[in-house]
Amino acid sequence: MKLFDIRWKWFKRPIHLVAHLLHPMWREEATFINPELMDAWMSYTEKLYSTLECDILFRELHEYRNGTGTFSYALAREEISMMTPVTWWENFGGRTPKLQALAVRILSQVSVKC
Repeated sequence: MKLFDIRWKWFKRPIHLVAHLLHPMWREEATFINPELMDAWMSYTEKLYSTLECDILFRELHEYRNGTGTFSYALAREEISMMTPVTWWENFGGRTPKLQALAVRILSQVSVKC
């Protein structure tokens, strides 16, 4: 049980929660109203970006959340299950460049099996 607790805490680090938030397959309203996920978003972005960049990222996250711009295309919705999350962001995140760069960086992280 102790090992489970250690691993559980590890996977609830801000970077993992932000990865969940930016994974296109899990983009749904419940994700964006989850206080734990949004706290992780704020914590993670405030550590890495200036106030101005955080503002831009938040506006771009809003576009992603609402499925507007290139995120509204039928092809973007259809390809979610056909592409890796990184490839999806590379193809459909171009109008949100800061968010696209963040998503690609986080979702490209290698996962190590223990």
